[in-house]
Amino acid sequence: MEGRQYNKLKIEVLTFIRANPNTTTRELSTGLGIEIGNAGMALFRLYRQRLLERHVMVLGVWRKPPYQYSITERGIQRLEYLEGLLK
Repeated sequence: MEGRQYNKLKIEVLTFIRANPNTTTRELSTGLGIEIGNAGMALFRLYRQRLLERHVMVLGVWRKPPYQYSITERGIQRLEYLEGLLK
């Protein structure tokens, strides 16, 4: 993926999560109209960069619980920086 396209996706994901705290992979996929696998990978990458934090949703003992993602202070700073590049 070209760097510019990746930054565009990063901005879209961070903006979505900033507006919708505690977002799941499925909610992001639906909200941005991207495949769930791509949404999951984007969230994981941003989590590894410490731009997002994640928490386990408790649903029951037999289901693998999904993560809920929220933006970190570092994520907010990165989003503001990237938005500044677009101006």
